[in-house]
Amino acid sequence: MAKYLFRIDDICPEMNWEHFERLIKIFERYSVKPLLGVIPDNQNKVLKIDKPNPQFWQRIKELNNEGFTVGMHGYQHKYINKNGGLLNISQGSEFAGLPYEIQLEQIKRGKGILEENGIKVEIFIAPGHSFDENTIKTLRETGFKYISDGISLWPFEKYEMIWIPQIAWKLKKIPFGIITFCLHPNNFIEEDFKRIENFIEENQKNIVNFSWILNWYKQQKILKLLLFQLINKIFHPIWYMRLHLLKIIKKDKTS
Repeated sequence: MAKYLFRIDDICPEMNWEHFERLIKIFERYSVKPLLGVIPDNQNKVLKIDKPNPQFWQRIKELNNEGFTVGMHGYQHKYINKNGGLLNISQGSEFAGLPYEIQLEQIKRGKGILEENGIKVEIFIAPGHSFDENTIKTLRETGFKYISDGISLWPFEKYEMIWIPQIAWKLKKIPFGIITFCLHPNNFIEEDFKRIENFIEENQKNIVNFSWILNWYKQQKILKLLLFQLINKIFHPIWYMRLHLLKIIKKDKTS
């Protein structure tokens, strides 16, 4: 039976606060603790929806103290090129392709902002799923241990980092694996809130938090991890083949 983790992206002082707080209330109603993707210094105009909330960092710290896990969602969430990075899921990156020294400075600044506001962070979430080996090197050097990304059904270790895969955006039941659902509440419509609450009601016993996943991973024996690794390798090209087909279909519909 699959386990599900919710992740909320694009959290910043100028986000759609009405949508964010409404989503948080749903999670709190069912004692669900999602992963929060917080942008340290948002400079993406698309994400500037409301006026900056002066209580932003206080609110994030409150949620962190309540058991919500905080991850660093990039630095400024600015797409500076069309580099798809290691994963090559989307064509837009804040990090991939930049020199190591520049990336190191960005990661240091982002982590520093979070720490200055009383939030310890060890989880990295790249905007657009785009980062490269230099990004990972800077993450290791600045104390990050986990990447919330990757195309697989179960967590795995690579480049001396533990990856918690993220392969789904739409809520759906999946037979097995540990599945991260990535949510962008800025763009939600009424039906999205209803769909999330219905999914939680139907699958509550299989919804976990980030700490649960780490504990699960650390308890797995080597033979089981090797089996998961084999399944991940089979799943990987199938997932990308489906992504490619969906892009072709979408392009045909718009042409």
